[in-house]
Amino acid sequence: MKKSTILSLATAGAIVATSAFTFAAWDQTEATGTASLTFRKPVTITEEITNPIKADYTLNAEATIDVPVTFAINNDDSLATSLEIVPTLKTSSGNDISGKVDFVIKDSESQLVTDGKVSNPSTSSKEKYTITVTNKADSGATYDELNGANLTVVATLK
Repeated sequence: MKKSTILSLATAGAIVATSAFTFAAWDQTEATGTASLTFRKPVTITEEITNPIKADYTLNAEATIDVPVTFAINNDDSLATSLEIVPTLKTSSGNDISGKVDFVIKDSESQLVTDGKVSNPSTSSKEKYTITVTNKADSGATYDELNGANLTVVATLK
């Protein structure tokens, strides 16, 4: 190759490289934006089980205990439309004996809560319920099983 050809090629390459990586002063090649995010408040529920109330016992009657339960619900945006209350009873050693008792759930106005489901739970105050635990007469549950058993109440907002 001649020197003039090499010089022409080098000049052409320099021009292409310079024009490819050079921007005019008025070119804007980057942009940045900011947005403030606002999330909804969380839906929450807390539970408080107070001391069980022993019912008056009579001879040859089923044993009954009332357990007051209070739920504090924060559902400001009304996303949760129902509350499901599921009680279970386990012996002190952890065996589930829920099938040996009946659970009856009533609200603060003594209205029966069918299947443990509450529609449109209040969000402005604490929801108070009473869970009545009754020994089934024909369940075969013994005093040792029931005495000291642990009641667990799971409340789920849906």
